[in-house]
Amino acid sequence: MLQKFELKRVSQLALVLASMVALAACGSSPTTTTTEAPAADSSTTDTSAVPAAPTDLKDVRVQLSFLKQSLDAPLIIAINKGYFAEAGLNVTYERGFGNTDTISKLGTGSFDIAFSDMYNTMDFNEKNPNDKIMAVAVVQNRAPFAVISLKDSGISTPQDLAGKKLGAPAGDGPRNLFPLFAEEVGVDPNSVEWVTMEPKLRESFLLQGQVDAITGFSPSALPTLLKAGKTPGDINVFYYSENGLDFYGNAILVKAAFAEENPDIVAAFVKAYLRGSRMF
Repeated sequence: MLQKFELKRVSQLALVLASMVALAACGSSPTTTTTEAPAADSSTTDTSAVPAAPTDLKDVRVQLSFLKQSLDAPLIIAINKGYFAEAGLNVTYERGFGNTDTISKLGTGSFDIAFSDMYNTMDFNEKNPNDKIMAVAVVQNRAPFAVISLKDSGISTPQDLAGKKLGAPAGDGPRNLFPLFAEEVGVDPNSVEWVTMEPKLRESFLLQGQVDAITGFSPSALPTLLKAGKTPGDINVFYYSENGLDFYGNAILVKAAFAEENPDIVAAFVKAYLRGSRMF
């Protein structure tokens, strides 16, 4: 199973690289320049002004992978700083409900662009060959996929998850990939019982002892646990990347048909988003 998955991963990454090269070609001509601007009288020049945005903006609907969080900072910065508007785009976004849910909604055309992982995308593409989704940029070098438990649950290693009760929303990406994680750590994935809840209730289920562990993105789950009074020493975090699955994190995804019909929009979005990421 894993060997088949890795072969698919190589093919998908090749598609990602090809997509990025094609988009780079589309967006190679800069839309603005600041290094060769004409000289102006310093007494009348407003040095804080930004280039005027085009008046005819193209609407772009974006869905996040989950609730708005620190991982989405480049997108928010690019919106607030006007980088998308300068590129001719009116970008709006909505929260997501988990990676697989975001991918499904992108596939149905509910959104133009989305943030999610490539591995659940490959699964979607297998099941929906006529609505294929492609990655156009990888925004996280390493996936923060994790199984998280409290130390007082008696779980101290990934192997202790066997026979336990795990919780996650139905659309959770790491939940969908748990069988691969289980295979790597020597746990029968069928030995665990899954409890499904609304995304906002996931950490509460863990804190209340209704589940033994949860799956999710660590930056999404850990802040809630810490805010509830837990300390880092109270929590076990079993990262997929530290247990044989060296996955990339989320990518910028689009439907292949949308990219083919709107290459300039996709290229402009990626360029403005990456500009926002350089603010860190």
